[in-house]
Amino acid sequence: MNRRPPAAPPRFDEETYHALFESAPDAVLVIDASGTIVATNPQAHRMFGYAEEELYGERIEKLMPERFRSAHSRYRHAYAADPTPRPMGSGLDLWGRHKSGKEFPVEISLSPLGPGEPALIAASVRDVSERKRARDQLMRARDELEDRVRERTAALIAEPADRASGRDRSHSRYAEAHRPLGRRAHPLDARRPKDRGRKPDGAADDRRRRAARARILS
Repeated sequence: MNRRPPAAPPRFDEETYHALFESAPDAVLVIDASGTIVATNPQAHRMFGYAEEELYGERIEKLMPERFRSAHSRYRHAYAADPTPRPMGSGLDLWGRHKSGKEFPVEISLSPLGPGEPALIAASVRDVSERKRARDQLMRARDELEDRVRERTAALIAEPADRASGRDRSHSRYAEAHRPLGRRAHPLDARRPKDRGRKPDGAADDRRRRAARARILS
């Protein structure tokens, strides 16, 4: 069973083409129109954890999380109908799946390998875990900074109101402490409003005292 890369284009000899395929820095998987893997390079084996014989003849969907497999099959058929060199899923988060079950973010570039039959497509796959981790850390730092800015802005807006309220309370205490003695509250102020300011009636008090004395003597 021949698992070597597809035949080299006319401008390359087989040995040079094979060396380029084997030494490519990214994982390279070659599939046919049905999505069957027909060739892989060593970087693909290291990235996904499978030996060469474990990948040959398998569907490419084996190397992605199960939740994406059904949709990817439709995208693969659409690409096969109009194969052009382009990134896969531009603007989308793409994920690969290691043999161990671990998932990792990837970037994938697709390219048709000539007009021959059967039609073959090369998928160049790059693990972008470190880049995504750095981007996520940067986004978290940005969000934390924005939260601190909002909190500080709110505090600065509240400070003038707090100072004004404090001045009002201080002024009230100062005014109470320096109010003229005649204006301060007095226990007699608790009398009913109609009785306030009424002078005691001395004659009436004398009559009450005489009446009380007469009752005692009788």
